[in-house]
Amino acid sequence: MARFKVLLILLLWLLPATTHAQRMEIFLDICNTYEGVDKFEILKTGVSAFIRENPDLDVSITLFGFPPGGEREERFVRLFKGLGVEVRRTGSIYDTLLGLDPDDGIYVVLSGGKGDWDSFKERLREVEAKRLYVIGVALPHPDVMYRLLGVASVSGGRYYNARDGRRLKEVLYEIEKKANYNLEIRVFKSRYEELTDYLMWHYQYLWITEVYPAGRYDRPIAQTYIFPARFNLPTGIYDIKVRYGDKVKWLRGVEVRRRQLARRRVNFAEGLVLVKILNDGHEVIGVERRSRYAWWAEVYEAGRYDRPVEITRTFPIEFSLVNGVYDIKIHYRGYERWIRGVEVKEGKVTNLEVIFPDVDVTTYSNR
Repeated sequence: MARFKVLLILLLWLLPATTHAQRMEIFLDICNTYEGVDKFEILKTGVSAFIRENPDLDVSITLFGFPPGGEREERFVRLFKGLGVEVRRTGSIYDTLLGLDPDDGIYVVLSGGKGDWDSFKERLREVEAKRLYVIGVALPHPDVMYRLLGVASVSGGRYYNARDGRRLKEVLYEIEKKANYNLEIRVFKSRYEELTDYLMWHYQYLWITEVYPAGRYDRPIAQTYIFPARFNLPTGIYDIKVRYGDKVKWLRGVEVRRRQLARRRVNFAEGLVLVKILNDGHEVIGVERRSRYAWWAEVYEAGRYDRPVEITRTFPIEFSLVNGVYDIKIHYRGYERWIRGVEVKEGKVTNLEVIFPDVDVTTYSNR
């Protein structure tokens, strides 16, 4: 009998790990003073349908907003308790959210936008990210959306819009899937300064992370405008494109597996590369145009020559590049010179010198 027990324990230990339903807590704004349509039917239809269709998911409801108590709150309590869901009430939604542990569950905030969300976003910056998934319910104006979007961004979560109950149910399904992400890209502006928000200019996102199947760049299979970037992807090999402002970096050949979290870091810290061009001892300066340009320079990621990172037609050459290793190709009146393996480091200036046309000498110095 003892031998059988030992054999059973070994067999269970060797079986592949199974996933367990992660706890989801939904913070539900019951305030009935929003502009626009009454939200009760939207919340009732979307949330209750999601709960009924996911009986194995551990869901709890926390109500917040004003007025506390009253008929509206009682209707929510009756609705969710009838579905076998635990219902709680919080007096301070902001303090409650700040006290969450992001490893304990999936946290979803449903709001019509009322409240001091801008102030809460600043408080969020001072604490560890909480990964809040925020849903704006039938919002009356884009300005309200940006307040809630900011909260989601700073927390490391994601923002969604839901105009009706059907869309709300779909969003909750998507959140449950994305909360169990298996790829995380953390992005840094410098060695010690991580980017944990979104950036917009004239209603256009200036930060973006795109995921492509390795070697295929016709269309991304997933993308996000929020740093850090988090994805739930099928098992496979991917190339990741990260854009910050006008700078782009690639993470190539990233292997992603189910139930395993792959983490990568991207550093957009910059260094400067200066190249002096000499022709028979005289420095070449300026831009020379004839029927076509007589000189120019291209910089590539080391070993990859399908597309230049930057091009300049002005000598001396000056490139401001993010950390990495580069190959530089210089054209001068029919001659070409390569400078390979140029390492760019944060805050460093790399000085190079190239002599044309009949002596191939390249020297490096750093300061």
